[in-house]
Amino acid sequence: MKQMIAFQSAMRYGTFTKLFKFSKRAMQTLLILSFLIPHPSSLLFAQHGGLCQDYYQKAKDAFEHKSYAHARDYIEVALPLCTEHADSLRALLKTIKATIEKQTQLVQDNADASHNASLALQINDYDPTLAMRIAAYNLEAHPGNVNAAAALRIAAKPDNRYYLFPLLGHSLNVAAVAWSPDGELIASGSWDKTLKLWDVESRSEVFTLQGHTDNITAIAWSPDGKRLASASEDATIRVWDLKSRTELFSLRGHQGDVYAVAWSPDGKLLASGAVDKAVKVWDVEKQAELYSFTGHNDFVNALTWSPDGKQFASAADDGVVKVWNVESRTEVQQIQRDTFAIYALAWSPKGQQLAIGSYDGVVQLWDVENNQEVFKHKKHAYYVNAVAWTKDGRRLASCSGDKTILIWDINNKSELYTLQGHSDDVNALAWSPDGKFLASASWDTTMKVWEVDGKNERGSFEGHSLGVNSVAWSPKGNLLASGSSDKTVKVWDSENQKELFRLEGHTSGVIDVAWSPDGKRLASSSQDYNVKVWDAANQKELFNLAGHSSFVKNVAWSPDGKRLASSSADKTVKVWDVGSRMELVSFTTGQTFANEVTWSPDGRQLASGMADNSIVVWDLGKKLELFRLQGHELPVNSVSWSNDGKYLASGSSDKTIKVWDIKTRSELCSLKGHTAEVKFIEWSPDGQWLASGSDDKTVRVWDFGSRSEVFSLEGHFGAVTSISWSPDNNRLSSSSKDNIIKVWELQPYLGKRAAYFTLHQLQKAGVRLKKEDLEKVGMGQEK
Repeated sequence: MKQMIAFQSAMRYGTFTKLFKFSKRAMQTLLILSFLIPHPSSLLFAQHGGLCQDYYQKAKDAFEHKSYAHARDYIEVALPLCTEHADSLRALLKTIKATIEKQTQLVQDNADASHNASLALQINDYDPTLAMRIAAYNLEAHPGNVNAAAALRIAAKPDNRYYLFPLLGHSLNVAAVAWSPDGELIASGSWDKTLKLWDVESRSEVFTLQGHTDNITAIAWSPDGKRLASASEDATIRVWDLKSRTELFSLRGHQGDVYAVAWSPDGKLLASGAVDKAVKVWDVEKQAELYSFTGHNDFVNALTWSPDGKQFASAADDGVVKVWNVESRTEVQQIQRDTFAIYALAWSPKGQQLAIGSYDGVVQLWDVENNQEVFKHKKHAYYVNAVAWTKDGRRLASCSGDKTILIWDINNKSELYTLQGHSDDVNALAWSPDGKFLASASWDTTMKVWEVDGKNERGSFEGHSLGVNSVAWSPKGNLLASGSSDKTVKVWDSENQKELFRLEGHTSGVIDVAWSPDGKRLASSSQDYNVKVWDAANQKELFNLAGHSSFVKNVAWSPDGKRLASSSADKTVKVWDVGSRMELVSFTTGQTFANEVTWSPDGRQLASGMADNSIVVWDLGKKLELFRLQGHELPVNSVSWSNDGKYLASGSSDKTIKVWDIKTRSELCSLKGHTAEVKFIEWSPDGQWLASGSDDKTVRVWDFGSRSEVFSLEGHFGAVTSISWSPDNNRLSSSSKDNIIKVWELQPYLGKRAAYFTLHQLQKAGVRLKKEDLEKVGMGQEK
């Protein structure tokens, strides 16, 4: 009955038949029981007809809006419960496929590069490989076209800058993935009852192993890399010889589905866990059961050996982790993880900690030696299916039913970044031996390989005691300045992530910082109503500019470094002469105030983002408002002038970014993707890219040519308050309310490695492209 209730609860939250790793037979029984014994808190099954109608309508709406991936997802969710609309749902799915095929056939005859690029991006989530083919053909037909190039760049690496390539071949849920000890092969196990071996370098299937008669649930390499063990819902553990590609033997003894299998470090023993609540240890050489551990009160889901092989740990649906001594064959430690089922378990390489992942979305580290919790974070929205350590123990990966993978920095006890790209639950993870790559397996029938060697996030700067409100690169790019609510300005070595010095003098939080064009001075604005100018070389305050009657929201140097502009909540924008330290002009903003002010490249005009949803451009010579740009629906928080002076970009609380043509005073485009207020926007030095920071905790990079998002940088725990491009165009810094400054390495993605499918991959996919054409979008070099 407990599983029945849990299953029905899972149904109410949309996870349906995937949640508890039930066997097919158990699932069928529960589906029948769920109609006979309605859960008191849910009438879902009684109203399944209405649910089907709802999803059918949503699928049609998504199809009409060309959101093919969403339409497919609605159909796949509805089909298992539908009777009346099942035929209609299948027909709609068939129509989607036919529509895409028809559009694809028309691409070759369509001379409109923008249309073709749009088509490639529309079907990117539905069929990434097909989208890549269309985009690549489009670039071949329209070489040099910026939209074609951008579409290929995005289609080649969907959703996430870390994603390298997929492994496609299984026909059902991929439940397990494991990297060989030498790093050359990846093994996978699926509900299609097969094991597959993949060559990492060629990214192709090597061979398939068949023998299991039911779903494969777990796999493990022997330490010498010569054998593979697999567990299945056919109640067996099978051991395979990889040289001969044959089954060596089968281990039988569990009374039901086997969910976990793990080799001892010396390769002599196998441990297994199953639905019968037992943990068994097997002698591999004798192919026999040595002993069985009992003590769990529910399904055993995960197993892991200590690095020295003297102990192993098991986790179960009863919410308990048990540590067992192999020699004495006794339980030596018990970790009670609330009452939530535990699906994931991994022992750290140094043997001190256990990583635990559970049904409530929590990732926990437990100090085994001292029997105490190290940290606990709930970042996943749904259950955690797997956790995996890098070989050096510095990073941990976790995956979830929320379709995401999180990478954790163990030293800082914090999340580094999120990997997104799977279209369904992520079931399993495996690191390459060198820790540079991560393989993931999913219910979407695919595996994906990600490059997560830490090069993308250059470093984190921690030292402020309160939220960081602003960050700025020095003109030479060797220093970073930051301003914080802790009333200080800090200057950092950008390469070594070390604090060089701090500037103290403000009596309230620092809101903004800005370097002078020559890099010799820093300006800061504050909630104490003042603007201060600092000597960066001598680390001292030069002078204070007092004149505002409320907090000063930002400060900006003129291009020649002779003037400073400041905007304030007192409804004024002021311009100061740095030499005489006198106010030159004060613009009154009426009933509203300016959130940010920026100089035109020629220094003749100022643009300000206003709280009344507008952008105002001021003429400094005539000392008056020149014109006003209207279009945002909520306050404009940030404005940035392109280096050629032709465009203004604005970020707003309405979650959009708009780009404006200064000559025609008209809106060029609106960029959408952030899920919360856009707080900061800045052009890259070369004018090709826009970067934005938001309350949704992400920094996003946009391709101005194609008017599309290139990727999202995730890693902050709080709202992003400021961003700054490095002078060389290769890095971004961001500040956040989480008190942390981050530096992101962008050169691999905006330079010659902007596209993520190599020439070899495209040729293998049947795409006919010249190498020089690929080099135009950074695809000429093998990864």
